[in-house]
Amino acid sequence: MRVFGLLALAGAALLLAAAGTASGSVASIVTRDMFYSMLRQGHHGGRGGCDGGAFFYAYDAFVEAASTPDLVSSDPVVAFKTAIWFWMTPRHGAQKTPSCHAVMTGGWRPSRRDDRRAGRLPGYGMTTNIMSGGLACGKRHGTPQGSDRVWYYKRYCRLLRVRLGRNVACINQKPYGHGG
Repeated sequence: MRVFGLLALAGAALLLAAAGTASGSVASIVTRDMFYSMLRQGHHGGRGGCDGGAFFYAYDAFVEAASTPDLVSSDPVVAFKTAIWFWMTPRHGAQKTPSCHAVMTGGWRPSRRDDRRAGRLPGYGMTTNIMSGGLACGKRHGTPQGSDRVWYYKRYCRLLRVRLGRNVACINQKPYGHGG
């Protein structure tokens, strides 16, 4: 999905509006026709398009979200929906990444050419790579953030009495977007 492309466009629109170079609202800058044109390009495989079917499925929802930047932090229902969307959605940027859900449920298999060579293997560490990339992964010495994630993951596995699985950390994984 290219929802972040739409959000970037909305952010640019808001900056223009704040600077007084536009008429003001997101809706006055990103028109209904422009919004649906971006979605159609994504559905037909066009570059820069956005398959908004699972998130911003309607122009009005997009305008509301773009006009209320603190919506995720101020509305618990929206925050929960956003978290579920983030967990379930693969990324399709410079390098495609699987969804965290697919990694943890066995729906993703690493490619020999790219993923295995980069040390990206199924397990909790791969979800950290998807979410944080170079901030927590690929640093042979580890990071405080990566260590905290592993500690909490192990703690909750113990509390729930479930197995950890393999590849719990991502310190040996090349982050996405860094030549691998």
